Amino acid sequence: MARYPHPLLTAALALCLSVPLPALGGSGHHDSKHHDRGHHDRGHDDHERATLEVDNQFDGSVDVYIDGQRKLELRGNSRGRVRVRSGKRTIEVRRPRTGYLLASNRVYLPRGGTVSLPIWAPQGALRFENQGGVPLQIEADGQRVWLQPGSSVQLSVTAGNVDVVSSQRDGRGAYLDVRRTLWVEPGIETAEVLRPVPTALSLTNHERMAVRVRIDGRDEGVLAPGEVRHVYVRPGSAQVQFVDYAGNTRLSTVVELCRGDDLPVVLSPPQYSGGPSARHAVAGRRPSARPVSYTTRRWR
Repeated sequence: MARYPHPLLTAALALCLSVPLPALGGSGHHDSKHHDRGHHDRGHDDHERATLEVDNQFDGSVDVYIDGQRKLELRGNSRGRVRVRSGKRTIEVRRPRTGYLLASNRVYLPRGGTVSLPIWAPQGALRFENQGGVPLQIEADGQRVWLQPGSSVQLSVTAGNVDVVSSQRDGRGAYLDVRRTLWVEPGIETAEVLRPVPTALSLTNHERMAVRVRIDGRDEGVLAPGEVRHVYVRPGSAQVQFVDYAGNTRLSTVVELCRGDDLPVVLSPPQYSGGPSARHAVAGRRPSARPVSYTTRRWR
């Protein structure tokens, strides 16, 4: 006799076959929905971010902190970007080793926007000390000062690389002594000791009359009998003249000086050779050749 399945069993079997089985490996319809939602969430998060652009116009490197966390490192005179959450953020820019605060701002970063933040070099302190024996003219960061021997001066300059020129002075004006570039660290005083090496002429008057001194045609004043004077000049060639009150040139010479020289130039009385002639000796008279007569006339 044929047997037929129970009606309830047949209905249950039909119900099981009508329900689809989940795919293996998590690639079912439900997982696909979850994956798409993940992409949507990341895109939404990126849309919520903003871009901070930092323009470092300082010669040194800087670290950029956002809400207390270091987010960016920049070299001197460079520019960089970083993506951050939008909204109000505290931005700090500091020097890497010293921690000196270059800038601090509370900045609103709009969603999807870009904010540019320039960083300017702060002011620094540069101190000069003249340990030489001659005055120096100092030029730094657009400033010009004269520094006497044994004195010092502090200048406020833009921090970073600072070009410095020190000059000595002669009758023609200031001339270059040293040119160098100094690093001025923000928040720290930079000290520079200057030891100029002067170039000089040592002028001596051994005659019994005063003479006027001219160096390269410039009047350097009157040199009294027996006087020794040091005149600072620039290295190179120089023409030295001793002129008496009547305008007669007693001595004219060209000298070559190197940096640091102290060259003597001596005006001596004229030397006469041969002694008195027989005629003068017999007559008991002195030779007719004799120095120019002396005078008490003075220059003003």
